[in-house]
Amino acid sequence: MNRLLLVEDDPNDALLMIEALRESRIEVDVRVAEDGDRAFAILREDSVPGREWRPDLIVCDLQLAGVGGHELLRKLKSDPDLRRIPVVIMSGSRESIVVNLSYELHANCYIHKPDNFVELCAVTNSLLPFWFCTALLPKS
Repeated sequence: MNRLLLVEDDPNDALLMIEALRESRIEVDVRVAEDGDRAFAILREDSVPGREWRPDLIVCDLQLAGVGGHELLRKLKSDPDLRRIPVVIMSGSRESIVVNLSYELHANCYIHKPDNFVELCAVTNSLLPFWFCTALLPKS
């Protein structure tokens, strides 16, 4: 089964994203982290026997309480054990400085966060097939 870590601090946005993921035809095991610290904790749990869970893909908002999306991205991409996990930034910002910084920190993709559920479903219906059916993902 495909595994996705959603890093989103807004519970309503997280629920909408989970629902949009369910609407897709691709089976996904989703875990939600409300901030960068929790995301990193989830990623580190896989080193505990019996609690192994490593996402195939991370979808991350930038505006997070505590450790923000860019700082999480910096930490992930500097960690030899985690840097190969693809990270999709999904943010409400269209500012080029924000987009550019995301790519400079080695985001694999930057998507403007859709404004409504229909658009969110359209994004997930293109995102999931690409990452889980077309792209060859690294194996741990």
